[in-house]
Amino acid sequence: MWKWCVLVVLLASSAFLTFRKPAARPVKVELLPFTDSPPAWDGSYPYLVISPTDLGPEGVKFKSSILRIEPTVHHDSPVNEFEVDLHSGCLCFARLTCSFLMLCPCL
Repeated sequence: MWKWCVLVVLLASSAFLTFRKPAARPVKVELLPFTDSPPAWDGSYPYLVISPTDLGPEGVKFKSSILRIEPTVHHDSPVNEFEVDLHSGCLCFARLTCSFLMLCPCL
């Protein structure tokens, strides 16, 4: 019996939606003002960069600094450094020799 009640309710609601007249006036959409100026953010995030500086007789010395690095696909010089993304906490190893960039995924 309850199945027939559900069927009647569904048929009545579908008939109501089919024969109902649409609104007399369409909804007016208001657009926000748009500017063509480029965004102020250049895509850089703060990174802790650790790179070797000297391969002397006592071993490797490292230099560390906190930089805002912009995303790039071209490097002018070889890259051999560790980067820690201070935004997400990911550790990335970057090594660039002979124009090949090898990046390990963030751990």
